[in-house]
Amino acid sequence: VFYSPGKVSRTFTNSTAHVLDRAGCEQVFCSRKSEDADRKIATRLHQEAMVLNPQATAFVLVSGDLDFNSVLGVLAARGYQTRVLVSARSSEGIRKCFQVNGSLVDAWEKIVTCPTRSVKFSCSTVQSRPTKASTRDRSNNKAHG
Repeated sequence: VFYSPGKVSRTFTNSTAHVLDRAGCEQVFCSRKSEDADRKIATRLHQEAMVLNPQATAFVLVSGDLDFNSVLGVLAARGYQTRVLVSARSSEGIRKCFQVNGSLVDAWEKIVTCPTRSVKFSCSTVQSRPTKASTRDRSNNKAHG
């Protein structure tokens, strides 16, 4: 997850960041500088391509930003499968630009279903780590069981 805390503080709270952290999602903080997130994403894609096997790896990008088109073209040329999920409102021209470089393009609304109201993260969606007390209780139950 790439985000700038100052830009999304109303929807991306500390509790959201905590839930993502516990779920194992890597969070990359970006500055408010223009294109900072784009540069970090492109760099990360190149880094991953240096170590991952093209036959066993697919890159999925959720964006309609054509700045990523050249990066995706390089990945496709190296044998990686690339898929771009764009908004259903994206123009046919944007879709075709991504397809020219070998990317499969879908509307993200077809893949991901979101409720119409705000999405709230809940700690119940993440497996909780055992506390010392619950670990001790399990040990006592095994000893007495």
